[in-house]
Amino acid sequence: MTGVPVKKNAGVFHPKKDDGTDFDSFDDYIASVPLSPWVPTPDPVARRMLQIADADVDYVHFDLGSGDGRLNFMALDVFKVKKSVGLELDIELLKMSEDRLSKRWPKPSNLEFIRTDILDMNKNSEHVDLTECTVLTMFFVEDALQKIKPLLEENFAGTGCRIVTNGYPMKGWKPKWKEFVLGLPIFLYEIPEGCIWIDDPDAPQVIG
Repeated sequence: MTGVPVKKNAGVFHPKKDDGTDFDSFDDYIASVPLSPWVPTPDPVARRMLQIADADVDYVHFDLGSGDGRLNFMALDVFKVKKSVGLELDIELLKMSEDRLSKRWPKPSNLEFIRTDILDMNKNSEHVDLTECTVLTMFFVEDALQKIKPLLEENFAGTGCRIVTNGYPMKGWKPKWKEFVLGLPIFLYEIPEGCIWIDDPDAPQVIG
């Protein structure tokens, strides 16, 4: 539907260009997104993503493409993680996260949101230390997952970091767990040393 204007409704995400102006159409917005357009993760799905990763007080959680920050707030409030970091490129979504964070007093020191181009970490104005991440969540389409796959393998192979994808699998990886929540598939991975995967016919799955 080329040329369809971006609709504006109160209280919802309104995508904007980097200069703050509106997109002429939804197609223009989609074309500007380097990975995936933001789609909110339903709360029951978000909760289960963190549950199957066994997130708790001993873990540092990162959410790639954190959107409005809902997984970060849930990780901190419900699962009491040591720290939660949201990485997001879209300025308007970051504003939504920061606005919610600003309403907390005292402001938590273990929750932060960083504007980050995941595809080119070197050009980011603020350094992102992925080495502290022990639970990683994300919701990207398959093409986007393949684009960030080398980054994840470089940083997390052999570390034991628990990686959870929602909606789509990471092609080439073997999930340790798979299940469906509200019709959305959730996959749990741990990248082995050297990225050498072994087929495990007994790997647990919850289907349906």
